[in-house]
Amino acid sequence: MYLKRMGAFALALALCMTALPALTSCSAAEPFDDVPESSYAYEDVLALREMGITNGIGDNLYGAQYTLTRADFVVLLSRLLGWETDENAAPAFDDLPDARYAYATAHIAAAVENGAVEAGGRFRPGADITREEMACMLVSALGLSGIASDSAVTSSLSPFVDVSASSHPETYGQIIMAYDFGIIYGTTPTQFQPKGLAKREEAAAMIMRLYRK
Repeated sequence: MYLKRMGAFALALALCMTALPALTSCSAAEPFDDVPESSYAYEDVLALREMGITNGIGDNLYGAQYTLTRADFVVLLSRLLGWETDENAAPAFDDLPDARYAYATAHIAAAVENGAVEAGGRFRPGADITREEMACMLVSALGLSGIASDSAVTSSLSPFVDVSASSHPETYGQIIMAYDFGIIYGTTPTQFQPKGLAKREEAAAMIMRLYRK
């Protein structure tokens, strides 16, 4: 079963990677003051700045240890994957548009259009994004939600004691696929902390791991 699962994952990843835009840097960028070279995300954050994906939070700071809102994560993902945005797209959620998140509205619509999130209900743009939510958005952005629900995935054993098919039936497959692809790791060898809030440096590392696979 494990070999079947990994074979399906490898094929799916190879197919979806061909659709990603080329990873190029516009120019050498100045490192952020709060992301030292010793940080595990140093290269990832710097790459995002070089590509113009992020300019940080001001004063040459990235805000590495701050949490990240759902709106901000979608903006990063949308820019990195080169999704087309439409400023006039019809709102897909009950709590949008919201003037406070006008900068993200078109990117959220693009996320819906590209399958990263499902329309309907509330998007909660100002809520801090969890590790579980990031894993789901990343796998869904690759168009692999269908494979994530396949029995080869959902029946596989979890490497984490706090994530199982019974405790997280709607997101288990996406978490396992994100982990097996090497996009997201546990907070320890046996803990995933699905409801844990992701930090900005963690988000940078995840989306760049997706790109570098």
